[in-house]
Amino acid sequence: MSGVFLAHHLDHSGTLNMPARSRTAARRARNASLILGLYALLGGVISFTGWAADLPRLTDWNGGGISIQPNGSIAAFTSGIAILLLEFGYRRIAAVCGVVVAAIGATVIYQYVSGTDLHIDTLLMFGREWGRGGVLFVGRMGPPGAISWTIIGVACVIASLFSSGWVRLRSLVPILASLTASIAFLSLIGYLYGAAVLYSIPTATVIALQTSTFILAVSLGLMLAVPEHGAARFLTEPGPAGVLIRRILPALIVVPVVLGLVRLAGEQAGLYDLAFGTASRTLAEIALLLILLSWTASAISRQSDAREYAEGELRESQRQLRMDLEDSQLLQRVSAEIIREGDEQSLYDTIIDATIAIMQSQHASMQIFDPDSRELKLLNVRGFDDHAKALWRSVSLDSSAICSQALKTGEHVTVSDVNASDFLTGSDDRKVFLQLGVRAIQSTPLYSRTGELLGILSTYWTEPHQPTERAQRLLDILARQAADLIERRRSADALRDADRRKDEFLMTLAHELRNPLAPIRSAVDLMKSSQAPVAGEVQWARDILDRQAALMTRLLDDLLDVGRIARDKLELRTSRVDVGTLIREAAEMNRSLVDEFGHSLTVTVPSEPMYLDADPVRLTQVFSNILNNACRYTPSGGRIDITADHLGHAAVVRVRDTGIGIPGDRLTNIFDMFSQVDRSLERSQRGLGIGLHLVKRLVEMHGGMVTAESDGLGHGSQLTVTLPLATAPVPASAPPPPGASDLAQVATRRILVVDDNIDAAQSLAMLLNVCGHETHLAHDGAAAVDAAEQLRPDVILLDIGLPKMNGFEACRQIRERPWGKNVVIIALTGWGQDVDRRRSEESGFDHHVVKPVEHEALARLLGSGESTDAAGG
Repeated sequence: MSGVFLAHHLDHSGTLNMPARSRTAARRARNASLILGLYALLGGVISFTGWAADLPRLTDWNGGGISIQPNGSIAAFTSGIAILLLEFGYRRIAAVCGVVVAAIGATVIYQYVSGTDLHIDTLLMFGREWGRGGVLFVGRMGPPGAISWTIIGVACVIASLFSSGWVRLRSLVPILASLTASIAFLSLIGYLYGAAVLYSIPTATVIALQTSTFILAVSLGLMLAVPEHGAARFLTEPGPAGVLIRRILPALIVVPVVLGLVRLAGEQAGLYDLAFGTASRTLAEIALLLILLSWTASAISRQSDAREYAEGELRESQRQLRMDLEDSQLLQRVSAEIIREGDEQSLYDTIIDATIAIMQSQHASMQIFDPDSRELKLLNVRGFDDHAKALWRSVSLDSSAICSQALKTGEHVTVSDVNASDFLTGSDDRKVFLQLGVRAIQSTPLYSRTGELLGILSTYWTEPHQPTERAQRLLDILARQAADLIERRRSADALRDADRRKDEFLMTLAHELRNPLAPIRSAVDLMKSSQAPVAGEVQWARDILDRQAALMTRLLDDLLDVGRIARDKLELRTSRVDVGTLIREAAEMNRSLVDEFGHSLTVTVPSEPMYLDADPVRLTQVFSNILNNACRYTPSGGRIDITADHLGHAAVVRVRDTGIGIPGDRLTNIFDMFSQVDRSLERSQRGLGIGLHLVKRLVEMHGGMVTAESDGLGHGSQLTVTLPLATAPVPASAPPPPGASDLAQVATRRILVVDDNIDAAQSLAMLLNVCGHETHLAHDGAAAVDAAEQLRPDVILLDIGLPKMNGFEACRQIRERPWGKNVVIIALTGWGQDVDRRRSEESGFDHHVVKPVEHEALARLLGSGESTDAAGG
């Protein structure tokens, strides 16, 4: 069909969605319309050629003396062109042709009605003197032709309408075409039966034979050009109505005409009289109509059968689609449940339950393959008692069990009836199955994506049973999911185990690295406490040791803190603190680093306190890390400004430096773990790249946020920390008791130093001796208990990891002595995890200090009566 017709048909009649039979009928209708239009076109051209070439026979096909007039020839081929244009989608041109045809017919009607002569009828007669039979006026067609061509022209115009406002008028086309077809059919019957009154009365019925055929062809073509309306709609109808029309309509037209001609010919030949001819025609019509009816009924019956079959197929297809949808939903639910389950046993329970639901079995089991023992180990089972579980707890690969067969073949193994199975005959498994009431079994192997055998999924029925193809297909999908999830769970367990070992390694590494740092720290503090003059080189070396030991301690603390945060093991010990106080403490902690680089540091905080509910140690660590970072990445002689201010209900701390800056594309990931600016720009000040990541995580744990800003490389940077201010009133509290910051200022104490690292113990004892304290040494836990028994010390600095008896046990034994209850016992150790601190507290320690301890921190502990944690470095 034409593009326009197809588009219209898609919108209104759904031709492209028709069944094949209807589409075939629609194509035939279109082809018929094209043939009819082409006939009118060629016939009109031939008839007009007769006038132009002075060939009368071309204008009077039957030689009856009535010729088609020139204007009728033009109307014929113009209307034929209109039909062809409509079918090929040229609607506007078809409408123009329709207007021309209607104008030709209308002018003739106007002349008949008004009695005027417009002198246009003879313009195209080429002066011929023939072709004037039966007409009232030379060159003017008769009234039937004029009326028909006028109506056909109007119908062509209406058929070309496709706009939404006019498209409904297309329903008039079949009505108008039926009217003109009736006029043409009437004259054709007259010609067939020799009834001249139907085609030769000049004032009423005169019309040429070919004119009648042209009008009939164009009328039928117009009906077929609008298949969504009128009789053509029934011709393309896929149902019984369409079949009835396509079978009966031709017969209803042709049979009466043919029988009438036969009867007329017989009467004219004298073969029978009128009565016999009428009776014979009636009998023939009845017989032919019965045959036609039987033929049509048979076709309708076949179509009904075909429709019922198609509907059955459709219902089956819909049922299959519903089942597939249910299957997909079931597997989706199972997958969601499996993913949602937390522990491994719940995962296996979900898989077993889903297997029973899919296979409609009474029992199911799941076994995992142990490649070392080449056995199937029972993971989970449903529906069997403990006796059966014990039998299948471990199944050898070499046994005759069905699951072993599936394991060896790598394919499904199904026994639909245990009694009829060949390889189970005489086996112990058959007896066990029958005792348990099992009559049918299937086993499906579970393989990983890499082809590794993971286990077997088996189902059991209490009656002989053969799984359906659908059930087996679903089980295969479930087995794939189960294998993937089991493999994923194993991988996750392996990752967790690796992560645990990594954490243990880091803790051990930190402990081992802190131990050698402790004597270094003590030796540096001893050198610093000496009043004797030292050479410049010795002081330079001492300062290097001091700075590098502090840096190493800081790196160890940051590394362990990041590990704690990643495992959600870091606990905040919140209290009411002032932001300004924390900033000043952080600045003081980094004063030596600021002086080393020759930076100018300014701290600006409000005069009124800005209180937070926060962990003071961790927030001091945050500001210290930011300041330390600014110092190291700002060229010597730079400027660092720290400001704090209110912003609504938040405290905003900004650290601005004149350092190397941050590239624009790195601002978003500068807080990521191990993220560093281009190493070529920081070659002299490399770090681990975890300080700012630790800052971000600690700030977020306090409900705040941290951002970085920079105008690019060489333009410095600014880090902004935003923290929520405390909303509750500030509680009244007594100021903390002042603590000594120098070991020499602390009242003389008898101190027992216990450490298996002899250098660490001796260096710390020497430092304490220089500061005026009485010190004694022990190097294992048992010796510490004995020494404490003899010395009755005021303070014990006790390591945790000791030979013979660890520090926890030594502390407990000392506390059990009556004299040991008042001794200040400080854990001085490389173990700094939260669990270590809790164990220290439970064992009776007053303080827990992580090596290496700072000179000032140890002085505060010795001079304080409170139990407070302290961290070295």
